[in-house]
Amino acid sequence: METVVATGHTTESDSVRAGRSAAARALADLPSDRVDFCHLFCSPEYEYDGVIEGVRTAIGSEAALLGCSAAGEFTGLC
Repeated sequence: METVVATGHTTESDSVRAGRSAAARALADLPSDRVDFCHLFCSPEYEYDGVIEGVRTAIGSEAALLGCSAAGEFTGLC
């Protein structure tokens, strides 16, 4: 089985909406709706529980989720 990776980011200010938006953007680049694993980098400006709630809303509760904080060092822009 092929491993497929997608990324998503957002500038939403609300934590729940931010998690949901970033996850939805990543999902849009996947060939299916199935997510087995999600690695989440989250700015300390957000409420982590809210971001996780938003991500789970988008990807479901079955996927393994690993999260850590970041302070803006990562970007999808080149």
